[in-house]
Amino acid sequence: MGLDGRPLRSQRKKSWNARKSGTPGDVSLLRLSRPASLNRYVQLIDLPTKNEVFMSDECWITGWGASHVDPKRTFPDVLNEAQMTVLNNPDCARRFSSLGHIYDSHICVFSEEAVACYGDSGGPLSCRNPDGTWVVAGVTSWGSSLCKEMPAVYTRVSTYVDWIYEHMKTPYDTPETTGTSSLDEVKQSERT
Repeated sequence: MGLDGRPLRSQRKKSWNARKSGTPGDVSLLRLSRPASLNRYVQLIDLPTKNEVFMSDECWITGWGASHVDPKRTFPDVLNEAQMTVLNNPDCARRFSSLGHIYDSHICVFSEEAVACYGDSGGPLSCRNPDGTWVVAGVTSWGSSLCKEMPAVYTRVSTYVDWIYEHMKTPYDTPETTGTSSLDEVKQSERT
């Protein structure tokens, strides 16, 4: 249920398989019952272009997860953020060889200071493009249970852009109700 008591709509990628090493297709969408009200704390972020690759040092993870392994699983009162370095997939696969498979639909990030941990799943990896725009490059998927010393693996959003557009078309996606372009207009602008 949404905050207003009306049902939400969700969609999970059909290829997702939690039992398969590396959990490929670990992405789902959650549709609010009405558009969110944009304000200082609630803002939009762009989707990447289809199959866009990120090798930027200006990528950040944010989340409400634990900052270290904690048997009590206590979580912060404030949103955590950390700057990450994106690793190429072959390097990530070498570092994670004992934990799971790295697919083309994954994006790996690493930092000496912080990494995604318990409670961060589903959170964003946001990267700044050279033109200054921010895009959601990844969605937290999995990592080491130590919450340190290893890369974190994210679902690569650019792999699923067509699937996202297909499942998010609805009647209230209009400039009059959202204050933004409709998905069809966004798709058309990406083609030009």
